[in-house]
Amino acid sequence: MICAPPRERCDSPAAGALRSAVRGAVELVSGAEVAADQLPYEPVGYRSRLREALERMWRGHLVRVYTVRLALCMGVAATLSGFGWFERSYWMMLTVALVLKPDFGSVFARAVQRALGTLVGTLIGTVVLLLVPYGPLLLVPVAVCAALLPYGLQRNWGLMSTFQAPLVLLLVDLLTRGGPGLGGIRLVDTTVGCVIVLVLGYLPWPASWEAPVGPRFADAVTATANYLRHGFDAEHTGRARLRRGTYDALADLRTVFQRAMSEPPVISRHVTTWMPAMAALEQVADATATTVACAERGVPPPPEEAVRALADSLDRIARDVREGREPADPGSGDEESLERVGSAVRCLRDTVSGRHPC
Repeated sequence: MICAPPRERCDSPAAGALRSAVRGAVELVSGAEVAADQLPYEPVGYRSRLREALERMWRGHLVRVYTVRLALCMGVAATLSGFGWFERSYWMMLTVALVLKPDFGSVFARAVQRALGTLVGTLIGTVVLLLVPYGPLLLVPVAVCAALLPYGLQRNWGLMSTFQAPLVLLLVDLLTRGGPGLGGIRLVDTTVGCVIVLVLGYLPWPASWEAPVGPRFADAVTATANYLRHGFDAEHTGRARLRRGTYDALADLRTVFQRAMSEPPVISRHVTTWMPAMAALEQVADATATTVACAERGVPPPPEEAVRALADSLDRIARDVREGREPADPGSGDEESLERVGSAVRCLRDTVSGRHPC
């Protein structure tokens, strides 16, 4: 028989979190309590799987905005391609897709580096096509550019484009014998694609000019507080919507963080300080979802006063983050049924304040 550790009050948040984790492992092994994401497998139909996949794809406000930006730029590029103004218009559409690819990096930096790198690369490729006769000798500069491409890919987009542009020109020339004129075509198509991204996919969207990790973090904390406050109310009809709203806010936060990490070091170095707090907030959301799921499956719900106290603590953390203050102590949270949530909230408070990072 596996025995759980005694329910003694811990003097530090780290000890409380360790005790909570050990109790969770004991409950899982002994079968006394099963978390929401550890329930026995139940076969589901293809409709449920499709609906779940669509919900994951649609999760996050910023994801939807990014999809609209990408669709708009690709639509304009496809329309220009249909006019026949560009000899190899697929290069323009490919540039739009690569520069505005949905990894939430710095669109401005990618567009500028792509244009400048392509300029240098096309000059190199044109010189090679002028000096090296058509035939097997072209394989030598192709091999050199291909060998340097991984190095440029690791450095930045500009250097990658510098090695990629002559490689593409030489390969296309081997197949079509387009000659040195391919360099000008490549440069024009790539430049037009970068201009489309900057004019339609970057400038009209103010949210893309900055990476407000702090406000997004506070919004995610507020969404988690609302879910905690109403998650145990069986009469509340919007509990599923509140849960989705919580994870939508977390998805937006991760999106903003990922985009900020691709910005210059003067911004990205400051943004990295939010990483532990983001991990702690995700622990609060997961602990809340697990506790609510257990209550939905027959476990006695926690007292309303204890739930309200923890939700108010989260609201205070969000307010302190917005106002730039150090979060206050959220309280002991000794209620047994909310032990995991309370431990996660204290860990979040300590991580944000920087006193006792978990």
